[in-house]
Amino acid sequence: DIEGAEYEVFLNCSEEILKKAGILLIEYHEDVTPYGKKELSHRLSKLDFQVHLGESINYGGLIGGSIRAYNK
Repeated sequence: DIEGAEYEVFLNCSEEILKKAGILLIEYHEDVTPYGKKELSHRLSKLDFQVHLGESINYGGLIGGSIRAYNK
């Protein structure tokens, strides 16, 4: 749980490191950065992960949700 830094980590992490993961469970936050769940899911899909987006939830004005990604 890295509270908004998920975009910086997953969008800038090397492919080599990300591909070592078998399963990723990411809690994302919208409206915290210029990025959103679409950028995270696109990046992981390009690396051949099977991506499942959880439902977005409004936490008192902060929109968030989860992404499950499985390395094929």
